[in-house]
Amino acid sequence: VVVLAVDMPRVTAGTVARLREALAGGGSPYDGAVLVDAGGRRQPLCAAYRTGALRAAAPADPHGLSLRDLLSGLRLLEVPARGDEAADVDTW
Repeated sequence: VVVLAVDMPRVTAGTVARLREALAGGGSPYDGAVLVDAGGRRQPLCAAYRTGALRAAAPADPHGLSLRDLLSGLRLLEVPARGDEAADVDTW
């Protein structure tokens, strides 16, 4: 599953390809690959996640569950952003 925020217009097909390639192969120990901005902040809305890992992480009743809580138990590989691809348009 690839998740992309609508306020990150500099994310390209190449960005998505790098995230997907980071998870390529069945032997990867990671549950997902997440873009990391120049400040070291993970961008969970610009990531590729293994579907099974997301299903396993979700409680029976996910109502009110934050994305941060949903992802907290997942092993995520950090993929450094290139240039300003992690910039979002609602940041001044």
